[in-house]
Amino acid sequence: MPSAALTQIGPGSPLTDRQREVIDMIGILTRRYGFAPTVRELGKALGIKSAGSGIADHLRTLRRRGLITWIPGRARTLKVVGAP
Repeated sequence: MPSAALTQIGPGSPLTDRQREVIDMIGILTRRYGFAPTVRELGKALGIKSAGSGIADHLRTLRRRGLITWIPGRARTLKVVGAP
């Protein structure tokens, strides 16, 4: 059984609870408003005060893992692409 802080998404590919929350919140906000949230809106919804470093670190990690994507320099382009 995985630890409380990890959710298994595949062999050798654990997600932290916070990473899971980020992915889930992108989907929730996109469905609610019909378009992707900005990084600031996502951070606010998750209670992360620093959009610059706090949420950005999670987003970069999730992008590296192929779970999300976005177009650099363009707002509202966050998209969940991998199946967590």
